Amino acid sequence: MKLNDIIKIIEASYPLYIQEPYDNSGLIIGDKEANINGILIALDLNNDVIKEAIKNNCNLIITHHPFIFNNIKKLEAGDELFDKLNLIFKNEINVYSSHTPMDKSFNGINIALAERLNLKNIQILYPENNLLCKLVTFCPLNYADKVRESLFNAGAGVIGNYDCCSYNVQGLGSFRAGDDTNPFVGKKGEIHYEPETRIETIFPKWLTNDIISALLYSHPYEEVAYDIYQLENTHPKVGLGAVGNLNNEMEVYDFLTFVKDIFKLPTLRYSYVENIKKYIKLHYVVDQVQIFCLLLLIKRQMLI
Repeated sequence: MKLNDIIKIIEASYPLYIQEPYDNSGLIIGDKEANINGILIALDLNNDVIKEAIKNNCNLIITHHPFIFNNIKKLEAGDELFDKLNLIFKNEINVYSSHTPMDKSFNGINIALAERLNLKNIQILYPENNLLCKLVTFCPLNYADKVRESLFNAGAGVIGNYDCCSYNVQGLGSFRAGDDTNPFVGKKGEIHYEPETRIETIFPKWLTNDIISALLYSHPYEEVAYDIYQLENTHPKVGLGAVGNLNNEMEVYDFLTFVKDIFKLPTLRYSYVENIKKYIKLHYVVDQVQIFCLLLLIKRQMLI
């Protein structure tokens, strides 16, 4: 399989569009046309990880954290970064990272952690706005099914746990074809009125090019009329953190022990909150404790 095919699979679930401004997710080093023999997955890239990839004939390393965040000002033999790059280039290894896209996706790390804790009613903690668009288009009545199917297959029409969502209404479209046209219906130089279906559907902004391509591919008209609107709606499945409900109320230190056991951690670091019991009582939800599950409990602070 080529590297580019693997990247498409990853970014279908964790699009680069949603990464934080400071992030450097994506292909860090590599050739998208390279044939991939094996893949090694790691949290961070270090020399031990690179050597393990070499030992196991893996020419693609996928990490969570990018090992290059900022501009490189110099490279000198003996430097940690130089040694990494030297090993990577000598062994023709590709490196891809998915950091905040994986943090912010509903099928990413935070949700996986929440599910491991057996939380109920899991939601994104800080869902983001301005990530959704609406497409409005018009097509002949007997082409509406074909156009809708093409749009849905490209990723349009998903609202929460529902897919294939659209609004449709019939109306009458008009146009006059010019001399250099080849109209699907009507005649050149004559105003034509055509019964049409108005189709409205929603899609994530990062799929804009795919949605337009799907529309143009499935629509019979030579010139396709469509509008794309930026929505201010909240995207319920993109954002930082996760929140859910425990099955039973827990004292704070019992909960910390529970987390430590679930993830088989030798130690657990957490932020101290004064009067912690009172703080927990403020977050009862149907006699259950509401907790905030953030990325990588052993590396970041946890809010309770």
